[in-house]
Amino acid sequence: MVKQLIKKCKYRFGMDDEECIGMECEHYQKVTGTDPQTGNPVDEYMCSDILTNILLIENTSKQIRTGSAVESFRNEMIRDNQVLAQTLQRVAINPVEVLEYKE
Repeated sequence: MVKQLIKKCKYRFGMDDEECIGMECEHYQKVTGTDPQTGNPVDEYMCSDILTNILLIENTSKQIRTGSAVESFRNEMIRDNQVLAQTLQRVAINPVEVLEYKE
C-alpha cells in the first residue's frame, strides 16, 4: 500500500541519523483493513509517521459521511415535525375529525 518513505528514524535513540529498525521499533504498527482508494485488502506493517497521515485522511472521509447522514436525518425530522404540527392543529380545530394515516 505505502512504500517505506522514512529512511532515517527520528525515534531510535533520539538521533536523526539512525536507520529504521522496522519490526523491532515500538512505532512500527500493523495495519489491517481495506485500502479505500483501490479496495484491495491491506495487511502490513508501517511506521506510525506514515500511518498517522493515512488515518487522518480516512477519519476526515468518515466525518464528511457522518455529517451528511446527520443532515439527512435532520431534514427527515423537520418534515415529520411539520406533519405532526399540522395534524395537531387540525385536531385542535375539530377534535371529532377522524384522522387517516397517509404515507
